[in-house]
Amino acid sequence: MQNKIKIIIIVLVSLNILFLNSCKKTEKLDYNVVLIVIDTVRADHLPFNGYRKNTAPFLNELSKKSIVFKYAFSASSWTSPATASIFTSLYPFQHGVLMGMFLAIKHVKEINPNIKVNKIPAKITTITEVLKKNGYKTYGVSDNLNIGKYQGFTQGFDKFKTFGYKRAPVVNNEVLKWKNKILNSGKYFLFIQYMDPHAPYHRRAPWYRPRKDWKKDKISAYDSEISY
Repeated sequence: MQNKIKIIIIVLVSLNILFLNSCKKTEKLDYNVVLIVIDTVRADHLPFNGYRKNTAPFLNELSKKSIVFKYAFSASSWTSPATASIFTSLYPFQHGVLMGMFLAIKHVKEINPNIKVNKIPAKITTITEVLKKNGYKTYGVSDNLNIGKYQGFTQGFDKFKTFGYKRAPVVNNEVLKWKNKILNSGKYFLFIQYMDPHAPYHRRAPWYRPRKDWKKDKISAYDSEISY
């Protein structure tokens, strides 16, 4: 599990706690907040953690002027519980989002509206709601079907869009559609969740290098997804 920690999530859990505490200690927050989560990025496949390939040049440069945690643990190995913990600073047994859903929840509920889905309870305050209360406009885009309104993740968002593994360009284009509104609305909170390094591993040019060994080839494809 330690090697499979989502490194972006690790950093942002602490940011979550920081901002929640800041709201209690100060009357005003003046920074824009951008929270980026990348599904299934291994800590040991990033260059600033000693990986032999520079799979993430931008993050590598950013790490030189940032805080990178050497030891950190995700609250769950599933996306929904782990992300709910980021949003609430609570453990899964506290916020109640316990299961990892592989189903397209929207379609499942259309078939049977009585199906119960774990979700963040409305009574629990999220980081989005804290920031919104402090004058922020709030925007979110997720490429994971498990992060959406059916699981309670849209609480406090002015605008939220959920895709189902449509890839980074689709996510980026959606954010760019909102660019003017975001930049002209004052302080903002922007949440983006990518899925690209998640299985199945696509062979992304020009980073992918074919390997004869099956396992090494999968690793090469995975690394290319991170770079992509």
